[in-house]
Formats: sequence, structure tokens, C-alpha cells
Amino acid sequence: MKKVELLLDDREYALLKNLNTAKAAVEICKIYFRRQNPSVVFPPSPNKADLHVQFPNASGFDIEVKGTGEPGLAWNQLKVSGKPSHDMLKQGMPLFRVCSIGSRKAIIFILKYGEDFEMIPEPRWTIRPTKSAR
Repeated sequence: MKKVELLLDDREYALLKNLNTAKAAVEICKIYFRRQNPSVVFPPSPNKADLHVQFPNASGFDIEVKGTGEPGLAWNQLKVSGKPSHDMLKQGMPLFRVCSIGSRKAIIFILKYGEDFEMIPEPRWTIRPTKSAR
């Protein structure tokens, strides 16, 4: 597991201020990659991943992004919603857990399936109104 601390400047912090947790997490990942190379681009993912990263003259790659306002990983909040994400994670797609959303210092944990986490299936039930309640 790799841990990255990202101190946000005034412009970056202002950009994130009005975003929900999920969108802020993706934007923080973009900031992280732009600091590595300002020419990086983020085209739509061909696999519908949360973020596709494309550095100049290199193959692009997908990442799964999960955010939380908690300062730590908050393992109990981490959920993978959908078989496509599940399958891509098992095939090696990294999971970027962005923590401390809302603060000036974001923390990114870069996790790999099989090394840093496993996935346990959980039964879930969808709630919808009955015909008589519609």
C-alpha cells in the first residue's frame, strides 16, 4: 500500500469546496496526477472506470476512486458497487482511497487487490415502493 499526502493550494482547495465527496475524490486524484505531469489528460474510460489516466506517449490506465472525509481508510465504508468494478480490481486495476476530503491535506492510499485488500460479497436488497404505494 502506498500512502500519498497532498497539500492543496488555495486554488485547488477552492475548486473542491462545493463538490460532493465522490467528485472531490476524483478531482484530488487528477491533482495528484497533474503534479506528476501537467500534460496528463483524463479521457472517458473505455471500461467505465471512475477515472482514466493518460500520460503523453504512454498507455492509459483506469483507476477506481473511493473518497471519505475520514482521516483514515475507514475500511467499513469501502464498498465496490458493481461486477465490472469488482472484475477490474481483481485484474489489477488500482483502488485510490482518498481520505480527509474537506481538509487542506488530502491523503491518498493506493491499494491493490490481493496485496492490500480482499473483497467479500455481501447480500444487498433494493427497496422500492409496492404497486399500491405508487
